Amino acid sequence: MQQVRDYYFRTLDRLTRVLTNFSDPPSADTFGRLERLLRLIDLRTAAGDPPSLDTQKSGLPILKEVVSVSNDLQQPPQIGRTLADIKSSMLDEMLARRRMPGRELIAEAAAAVYAAELRSGHATSFQPDAERSFDRSLVRSERGAGVWVRASWDYWDGAEGRAVRSYADFGGPGEVSDEVLLVEAQRAASIANRFSGAGFKPLTLADQIDAAMDSLRLKRLVRVTVGPFLSDVFYTSEDALMPMIRAADDLENAWAIRWSVDTLASAGTRMVGGGLFSSPRPQEVFDVNTADPDCAQRGVTEVAHHIAMPHAMYQRIAGRRDEHSTLRNAHYHVIAAGDRLIEYA
Repeated sequence: MQQVRDYYFRTLDRLTRVLTNFSDPPSADTFGRLERLLRLIDLRTAAGDPPSLDTQKSGLPILKEVVSVSNDLQQPPQIGRTLADIKSSMLDEMLARRRMPGRELIAEAAAAVYAAELRSGHATSFQPDAERSFDRSLVRSERGAGVWVRASWDYWDGAEGRAVRSYADFGGPGEVSDEVLLVEAQRAASIANRFSGAGFKPLTLADQIDAAMDSLRLKRLVRVTVGPFLSDVFYTSEDALMPMIRAADDLENAWAIRWSVDTLASAGTRMVGGGLFSSPRPQEVFDVNTADPDCAQRGVTEVAHHIAMPHAMYQRIAGRRDEHSTLRNAHYHVIAAGDRLIEYA
């Protein structure tokens, strides 16, 4: 069991670490936050029960594991002794008493390492919902003609067991103060928390956010969805890649991870409403690409499907990419020797 656990976290650490160098900034940022979260889950469960995984939907940890780490980030657990004291006790066991440290001492050491990691800076760790992770920043144009506000947030989709990170770009008038615009952008946090899951299209989320804005206009929404992590050990559902993964000889190279990037862009602003006792208000019109069936179904302007895998696995798949639409329409990225990333293979 311990070997399986080590293989799981070792593999995910490798792929998330490599994909933080991906050329698409939203994808790279998402995998960076995911890398940090998985590291914390690994430490949190190192000396106790193994983490619970969603083996049917994603091969990733379930929502409960993400919430537990998030709660610990907000209020780190107290430890009885410092890590230095625990290390000294472990050395004493091995050198003076000539025996391996007992389970209780190992558990104490794991808890101390976890607590130290929690205090080392949690801002980059993936969070379970938008309200805990919502962030926004403001940039004014050099000529003062307008302002851009970028917001971002995490959402762990419990129904699908997948990591979802979103980015929203707003345009605003230059004459409104920074404070007013940032407060307005914060309204999107509660809306994002309700409409970020896989059950809602980006268009639905965008319409809801835009309707809540006064001065800001939502110009672009990007949603990165990570999962499933495909492995014969941790994923039990079917996928076009699974027959090739099951046929692999080397477990270290028998995996792949899928993720998608949905982008919804504004096509312009129109005035709606207005009457005897009310003035018309601006409303964003979003560009859904109805000519592309995938985009039309997802409610987006464009979508990119990605798959990353070890080089040995790519060699098995390269000649079979036309066998299924989910393989034919994907972008492939190879993690080669020395953890070198080969994009768009």
